[in-house]
Amino acid sequence: VALSADSLLIASPNQQTDNAGSGMAYLYTMDISTEPTAAELSLNTTMAALDNSPSATDTDADGLSNDDEITLGTDPLSIDSDNDGLTDREEVAIYQSDPLVVDTDGDGLSDLNEVILYNSDPTLVDTDGDGYSDAYEVNILQTDPALIDSDGDGISDQTEIEVTLTNPVLADTDGDGLYDNEEMTIYNTNPFIADTDGDGFSDGNEVNFYETSPLDDSELPEGETTTIAYSPAEDIVGTIAFEDSWPNKGDYDFNDAVFNYNVEETKTNGLIKSIALKFHPVARGAVFNNSLRLQLDTPVSNIEQASIKVGGQTHEVTPVADGNRSMFVVIESIDAALPAPEGFRMANTEPDSPKVEGLLHLLTVVFKTPVPAEVLGSAPYNSYLARKLDNGEVLEIHFPGSRPTTEASKRQFGRVHDNSNKKNDRYFQSTENLPWAMIIPYEWSQPKEQVDLTNAYPDILEWANSNGKKGKAWYKSKRRGKFTYDEVTDID
Repeated sequence: VALSADSLLIASPNQQTDNAGSGMAYLYTMDISTEPTAAELSLNTTMAALDNSPSATDTDADGLSNDDEITLGTDPLSIDSDNDGLTDREEVAIYQSDPLVVDTDGDGLSDLNEVILYNSDPTLVDTDGDGYSDAYEVNILQTDPALIDSDGDGISDQTEIEVTLTNPVLADTDGDGLYDNEEMTIYNTNPFIADTDGDGFSDGNEVNFYETSPLDDSELPEGETTTIAYSPAEDIVGTIAFEDSWPNKGDYDFNDAVFNYNVEETKTNGLIKSIALKFHPVARGAVFNNSLRLQLDTPVSNIEQASIKVGGQTHEVTPVADGNRSMFVVIESIDAALPAPEGFRMANTEPDSPKVEGLLHLLTVVFKTPVPAEVLGSAPYNSYLARKLDNGEVLEIHFPGSRPTTEASKRQFGRVHDNSNKKNDRYFQSTENLPWAMIIPYEWSQPKEQVDLTNAYPDILEWANSNGKKGKAWYKSKRRGKFTYDEVTDID
């Protein structure tokens, strides 16, 4: 990789030849202009014309004064004049859409849906300028209306649809571990066949793991071994816990959804061939009805089989494509999976409430092509909570640093107590580095209802303030048993 002024050069040698000078090079010209765009200039003009003084009367409390609303033609008695789900101020000051029109650009998608579901521009018919309208991309092509290259494989949506016929929403059409662009321009493999030379090993694993040729069926890896790995360890469970008030801190008792987990990975030559994830719901202190979901960093084209076993009953599950990742709904309703005992609102969080036993959920996923451990990441991978609001907006709560799915609303990031920053790849952390979701490699006792986590486990503050460098064993170093639901001894 080389950078000079506004030019970026990325070169990749061809590993399949002896000629060191053979390979591919990509030259990009970057837009490094700091001049304000037309949209920014328009916004500055609009904001300068509005009355933002603290004393200005704002009857509907939408952030626009009554005088501003009269100037704009909006209703000073309604926070959302066109009833599209976006407040008048959001439309004027953030998205520059028309607060009097549900679909500002007339592309067939409401302003709200463009903002919270598709990340497209409610003022442009074709946000990414690729020749397909936003509505056509969403409803017909199922591509991302905000990206020229929806799957990020280096081939534009238009080229994939009209020329290469590869999948424009899957960077890796055949699920072999190589991007379509790599297959066609670097390795000369077939982007529609996971094992081009038919030797029983996928193209991606031959290139990236075994360092054999994906075009020569006589060049094979030596031997084959099968191993089993567990997380946190065999016959030992860990805990994942969530505070579901995000982006608000809420009562920060971290008992809104608590699960014990154990993960078994079956590996072939060090590559993960299948995973078996056990999730046992142990507490539900939430007023919201959330679902437990899982995102795996491999495309749906690489999922051979997936099933969930609950209470002795097994049923097949179909993963949902999320870019080049796969999403599974593990528990559709945590309320139903862990109902409150009679006379109580919640399960295993309220003082003096009888203990409720949840059913174990076993999710088994088998991959067509084994996946490197570094690709999937550490178990329990990207497990997260999700719920849908009445307006269709999907809120997700992930472990700190884990990226949301494409389904998640981008509207809430950076609001209230959340300090996410997409540019810095920072997600689901407060300004104090406190999370809304945690992985604890230990069977953990959750705090009682409305008891702040820091009261039950005070050392978490040192862990958070040091960005995880200190106090790593906060969950078993100091504990105040009077604040936990289970009767546990204090630890000094």
